[in-house]
Amino acid sequence: MSHDKSNKSDPCTGHEASRIEDLERTCFVIMPFGRKEVDGREVDFTAIYKQLFEPAINAARTPEGEALIPKPTDMEAFSGSINQDMFEYIMYSRVAFADISGFNPNVFYEIGARHATQEAGTVIFRQGRQSIPFDIATIKVFEYCDPTIPGADESRDLITRVLTDTLKRNRLDSPVRLALRSQCRPPGIPGERGLILDSRSAKAVS
Repeated sequence: MSHDKSNKSDPCTGHEASRIEDLERTCFVIMPFGRKEVDGREVDFTAIYKQLFEPAINAARTPEGEALIPKPTDMEAFSGSINQDMFEYIMYSRVAFADISGFNPNVFYEIGARHATQEAGTVIFRQGRQSIPFDIATIKVFEYCDPTIPGADESRDLITRVLTDTLKRNRLDSPVRLALRSQCRPPGIPGERGLILDSRSAKAVS
């Protein structure tokens, strides 16, 4: 008797399907954790995630009406190497939420990896008044308030609204993909390499 490899009873196939379904609802959170200094004061980012980011993300909805699932950066992997699962979340989550407060280098690395692979679905927030680094100066960066000070409710509503609108509009927000998109084959010049971009990957073709 022949066996269909696409049989849904196959545990591997079922696991992969479940994984893809989860990623379609995942909001991957790129941020520092623990206590860090921002603008001369100590900030508890773990508390900010629990009190502000997590409930705000839970309240956001996909265009299909599904609730987003927040997935924070693994704190152990965050201070060391990034494993396979971490890269999958960075690259394939439905949306990525990044907090650049304090300009943590790991945060910027993960934003860069996200921008290289996804042309849409990345939102960036910060607290404080530090100048935004040149490389992302053209990107819209939203501000939020520390939940321990007045204004947290407004910040929570803003995060929810931005995430929901970003998923609904699905507009290009990656400067990397925008630059690659402009590199098309010059007309009448054979042998030049152009770029074909889809929603998940970028590849060159001759």
